[in-house]
Amino acid sequence: MNEELGQVHYIFSDKTGTLTQNKMEPRYFIAGGKQYECTAEKGEELQTELAENNNNSVLNVCRHMALCHTVKILQRNGKTVLNATSPDEVALVRSAENCGVKFVERNRSEVTIKVGEEMEHYTVHKIIDFDSDRKRMSIVVEYKTGDASRFMLLCKGADVKVEELLKDPK
Repeated sequence: MNEELGQVHYIFSDKTGTLTQNKMEPRYFIAGGKQYECTAEKGEELQTELAENNNNSVLNVCRHMALCHTVKILQRNGKTVLNATSPDEVALVRSAENCGVKFVERNRSEVTIKVGEEMEHYTVHKIIDFDSDRKRMSIVVEYKTGDASRFMLLCKGADVKVEELLKDPK
C-alpha cells in the first residue's frame, strides 16, 4: 500500500459536485463593498431590495453576468435550455436571473437582457473567447440610449489574471 501511495500524482476533491455532476452554483458576489447572495432562494429578496434602492453597482454586476458569456438558448421538448461549453457560464447566467437580470436572446451581433421589466439591447462588437493562455473571456458591447451610446468591455476569468490587469503599471 505505501509503495502505491508514492505513485499518486494528482488528487481531485469534489465536495460540491462540480466535477461529478458537471454542476456549478455561485452563491455570493460583492458589489460596492457589500456581499450579496445570488441563489434562487435569496434572489427574490435581492430583487425587491434592488427595486427599492436602484443600486447601480449591483445591477451592473448582474448585467455583466448576463452579457459576458457564450451561452445559447435552445428549445428541447418544449422546454428552454441554456447550453454552453462550460458549466460556469450557465451558472453565472442563472445567478443573474436569480437577481432579476435575465438573458433573453443572443445572435451574432446582439444580446438582449431583461432588467426588471425593461428590455435592454446590446450590440456585440467583439468577443474574445476564453483560452488557456489568457485565462479570461472578454466581450465589447454597445448600449444605446436615445442619441447616446455607451461602450463597455466586460471581462471574466481567473482572479489572478484579472487582478494583474487591474494593477497600477507604475
